[in-house]
Amino acid sequence: MNPMSSTRASDQPGAILSRVAKGERVVLRSGRKAVAAIVPLKDLKVLEARPTRSVKPTPSETAEVRKARAERGSVSAESLF
Repeated sequence: MNPMSSTRASDQPGAILSRVAKGERVVLRSGRKAVAAIVPLKDLKVLEARPTRSVKPTPSETAEVRKARAERGSVSAESLF
């Protein structure tokens, strides 16, 4: 999975589709930053089949975090510097 610039990708769309059809994942860059990926359809189906998670944590997750913080204690920002 080698990153490819978006400019190069727009010059070679057929080559990218051939690579993806063979199972390769192609990451597109804008400058040095990866911004998108073109993946085989079977990979997309696997990703879409996974259950989505809400952004808000469940009450049990919140309780676990509170318990862990209480056990470890908190650290002030001032003590780090």
